[in-house]
Amino acid sequence: GAAALLVESHPTWSPALVKAALMATAHPAYVDAAGTREASPLTAGAGLVDVPAANTPGVVSDPPSLGFGEIADGGSGSIDLTLTPR
Repeated sequence: GAAALLVESHPTWSPALVKAALMATAHPAYVDAAGTREASPLTAGAGLVDVPAANTPGVVSDPPSLGFGEIADGGSGSIDLTLTPR
């Protein structure tokens, strides 16, 4: 639903750009009702969607999310990342 609202507002945005806007503007999710323990990305993903903020994200990344997989001790990894103002 959130993605559909963004596509309606920005019909030229690609699916990756919609995902990037939603992820970049998400708010933290918490594992307790008091809001003191933030949920891990494995539990809550990028967080809680904020559609009005995603409509004007300020900046988005390509790719929208990064994963290095497993890197051995002493190893290294790199990923090209592009930041674009919106």
